[in-house]
Amino acid sequence: MNNRNDENKQESELSELKEISVSLSPLDNASDFHDLAFLNNILRKQDVRIVGVGEGTHGTREFSQMKHRLFEFLVKTMDFNIFVIEGGMVRTEELNKYVLGAPDNPIKLLEKIELFPYATEEMLDIVEWMRKYNQTAKNKIQFRGCDCDVQFSLPEASLALLNNYFVEQKDSNAIKTIGAITTQLKTIRTKLYNADYIDFAKQQELRKEIQISRDYQTLITHIDHLANQVHDPWIKQNVMLVKQYAEYHSDFTARERAMAENILWLQAQTPGSKIFYWAHNGHVQKDVWPDSTDLWTGGYLAKKLGEQYFAIASTTYTGTYTAMIPRFGLTDQLMLKTPPPASFEAHVAQLNQPITAIDLIEARKKKIPTFLQKPILCRTIGWEASPEPFTLHKLLSNFDLVIDIHQTSASRLIGKYRSDIEHMNKAKVYFAYLHQYRDRHPSVQEEFDNHYGLIRLPKKK
Repeated sequence: MNNRNDENKQESELSELKEISVSLSPLDNASDFHDLAFLNNILRKQDVRIVGVGEGTHGTREFSQMKHRLFEFLVKTMDFNIFVIEGGMVRTEELNKYVLGAPDNPIKLLEKIELFPYATEEMLDIVEWMRKYNQTAKNKIQFRGCDCDVQFSLPEASLALLNNYFVEQKDSNAIKTIGAITTQLKTIRTKLYNADYIDFAKQQELRKEIQISRDYQTLITHIDHLANQVHDPWIKQNVMLVKQYAEYHSDFTARERAMAENILWLQAQTPGSKIFYWAHNGHVQKDVWPDSTDLWTGGYLAKKLGEQYFAIASTTYTGTYTAMIPRFGLTDQLMLKTPPPASFEAHVAQLNQPITAIDLIEARKKKIPTFLQKPILCRTIGWEASPEPFTLHKLLSNFDLVIDIHQTSASRLIGKYRSDIEHMNKAKVYFAYLHQYRDRHPSVQEEFDNHYGLIRLPKKK
């Protein structure tokens, strides 16, 4: 009897899921947008100004290709004109000039972002499409970043820009202030990262100590003083980037607020603009951090814009991906773990469709399907390969649409990132080192074989 009830429940949930789902065209059919007409209707009805499009991993080729297709669709049908990535605001300036027509090497420019998710064939295709589009378009599209370089030892790009500006202004006092700011940033950075980076709780304690320290208070005073000395919008924005970088070292969630502020700043600089925001699912979602009242980037945007912010998540069931393995480095030889039966990905897989869009606005209205009415397991992988990638998510309240691509593959790296991986793979140095490490440390064999899901390692002769 219980088995029959379970079957009836599954059939009912599948029927409800079909009711809010749309089968999308293959990714190689990029120029035909008929399948996306439903999305056009939703966005126009809500007068959406910013669309945040997430990804369940930072290293999936098809996620990027789908985003490319969505961006091209929004540019051509709804006049979206600013493409924003989860990357350094200053580090993307040369790329923006390139897509607007300036001569340069786009691969080198993507490398300069210093983040592997953007040094890919897929991103290069987007950049080249944008450049070609701008050759004849009246409404030019821009390539921008929204981050404040928290991944790096210093906000070097902004500090260099500010120093050059004040040298031209012959303002020796401001130059001295920048020197003092640089020294103070190094001090708080050293205090934070001399600790064990893996221990998040300890990191949080150190951030609280930094926030009330005299060094930090003096640093913020110096930055505010510098901001009061400039009126040029871009120069002033770079002072704010330095401040955001400093604030991140006293509050881990400050980065989310900073990225939202920077996206809204870009919007304000181009009145009437519409923005496509490319980031991880975590950043584009509308909810708060776990056990916190602090919002994610998408949460700040939703609070400011209401229905004019539209959040899309990307998920996948099976395939390979690119990520960092702690202690070893970057690899594109990782397999996605099979989703558990109760996961969102497993539910969508029952539709037997290559690419599916799930309309969560309709799901909220109709209160279907049942499994989405509470937090559900969903894959989340960031920069690093994740031993346990499935965590609970409030998909229904966090997003407006989910695009699920059933089978995916690892992103295709270019430039220095491609060279590094190819060298290791060809020489089998990387895999030999992994074998050696596994042999010497039996306790981590399960970590590499099962948790990280490495593609089958070459057999030792």
